[in-house]
Amino acid sequence: MFRQNSTILLLAVLFISVNGVFVSHNNESLVTEIILQKLREPTSRPVLDADSIVNVTVSFVLTHIIELHDILQELRVAGWLKMKWHNELIRWDPIEYDVDCVSIPVDKIWKPDITLYNNRDEEFRYFLPDAPVHVCSDGSATYSAYSIFQSSCNIHIKLYPYDNQTCNLIFGSWNHDVFELDINPQRRELDQKNLFNDNGVWELENITASREIEKYNTESNPYVYAIFSVHLKRRHEFQWRFILIPYYMCSFLICFVFFIPVESGEKLSFGITSVLALVIFQQIIAFSLPPVGNEASVFGTYFNAVIGVGMVSMFLEIMICNIYKQGSVYKVCLKPTKYILNKISALWKCIRQTKANETRSPEGGTGVEKEEDSEQIQDQDQQEKQTPATAAMASNDRDNNEKELQALWDYIDSLLGIVCFIVLVILTIYFNVAL
Repeated sequence: MFRQNSTILLLAVLFISVNGVFVSHNNESLVTEIILQKLREPTSRPVLDADSIVNVTVSFVLTHIIELHDILQELRVAGWLKMKWHNELIRWDPIEYDVDCVSIPVDKIWKPDITLYNNRDEEFRYFLPDAPVHVCSDGSATYSAYSIFQSSCNIHIKLYPYDNQTCNLIFGSWNHDVFELDINPQRRELDQKNLFNDNGVWELENITASREIEKYNTESNPYVYAIFSVHLKRRHEFQWRFILIPYYMCSFLICFVFFIPVESGEKLSFGITSVLALVIFQQIIAFSLPPVGNEASVFGTYFNAVIGVGMVSMFLEIMICNIYKQGSVYKVCLKPTKYILNKISALWKCIRQTKANETRSPEGGTGVEKEEDSEQIQDQDQQEKQTPATAAMASNDRDNNEKELQALWDYIDSLLGIVCFIVLVILTIYFNVAL
């Protein structure tokens, strides 16, 4: 019984103590309550005159470059967006309340309905978390919050991977035109320099701010936008080390196919493997670029030119191997080649004969002339005394002619390799200078 009475007494004391609790209001909370009682609906502009324009100063500080997707042509960044404006409905005496500024919940007070116009995020929530609005005694209001922005960005691939990209973040009011809400962009260079975190793929060169007014049709009022242009430069060291340098090396392997002997049996397989390696490198570059049709990459043109040189080289090598195996191409080229060799030989003899005539004496010839006459007499004697042995010698001469023909094509093969090397060097220098 005593315990029950004690429990009832204790509960009664606690009840009386709770009812006696009171909340003390400081000056800041008091000002906040007064402001909230006198505020209009958050959708109404904070002006005394309906014809007045609300001037909003917008500033943006980029902190992280999360991703610039080349194929989707999207920029994803994180940063601070800060808006300042004047609320004509809010004013108090800071000396009376000893409070200069207070924070108002964002859902209780009007703030500019500025949004990202070129947004690409389907689940876009403007600011996470919802920050309060900072209001001061003179009516100035500030809203600053951190968010992730995902916007469209037109990628220019002509100078890839030495390219510079400019992506725009376009902020503007969704409901109010320029006669109701005016936007003035502002740069914060010092904060930008201190708060930015470096990115391994892109180098931030600069951020510029501009103001643009656009009128959609003749009947409506124009709208104003704050455009923050993010200027980026690609760090090309990765592409240079792991794609371009190996590609240069593989491209010059095409030249060596001309110096491989046909007897080895690896001439064509080596050349085809080299060309396929070039095609694979080209596909790696193609998959990392957006499929745009309005401009072509300089390196894409270079890759196509090198692959073209490789295909021509393979065609020439097939012809040369066919000649060595005495195939159809050999039979076609045999007579023209012999004709050309005979012409060269006759021209050489003619040159020698001309030089010999210039060295003759006026009396009637020199020792050279006598030797040539004796050689002609011996040739006539040999023609008159043909035997079966001379027929065998003629067969040997044909074999020697075929060997000479093969030696000629060996020389042509080596010459083509040198020409291919020179062409590739010129192409490489030209396209690198163009970049």
